[in-house]
Amino acid sequence: MRTLKLVATIGSTFLVTMIGATPAAAAVHRSYVSGFEFYATSTQGRFAGSAAGQGANGLSGAWSIVVEHTSLGGCSPTYPACGQVTGGTFSLVVPNPAEVVSGSFNSEATSSQPNTIVLVEAGQNCTNQRFWIADGLHNVGAWEHVGTGSFGAYLTHYRHSIFGRCITYSATVQGTVELDF
Repeated sequence: MRTLKLVATIGSTFLVTMIGATPAAAAVHRSYVSGFEFYATSTQGRFAGSAAGQGANGLSGAWSIVVEHTSLGGCSPTYPACGQVTGGTFSLVVPNPAEVVSGSFNSEATSSQPNTIVLVEAGQNCTNQRFWIADGLHNVGAWEHVGTGSFGAYLTHYRHSIFGRCITYSATVQGTVELDF
């Protein structure tokens, strides 16, 4: 009888361990993101803001990104596709269940995921500029970083002329992120 109890205990422990260790099926998580730029150089922007989950698998929480990119100095109405993402990271803190989902920009253009920065509105006479930024994500996940994703958003540079110089004084970003992990 003791042997039977021992075998049953070991067997049930093994079964619970295996069920708990089995990863859930990957799902696409789509979120609307909006935020502000809190640090910028000519080739890097750092943003933070809020994410609102879209659909049944959408993730909501606080997010941040670091986008490394080519200089946007050559952007003009005659050359609108003027930049590319060269690296960076994405993080989303989800409150329930509490976890951090993160990934990296893949900096590669594919048939399904462009890597581009496009000037959408030039901001004539020192008015606001708008850019479209799109790139794929890789190494996405909360625990195992094996997923993929995509990021696409409008970047708005708020500008004003001061003593004849056009100064960007703030920037915001609004778009979507899809995470498949």
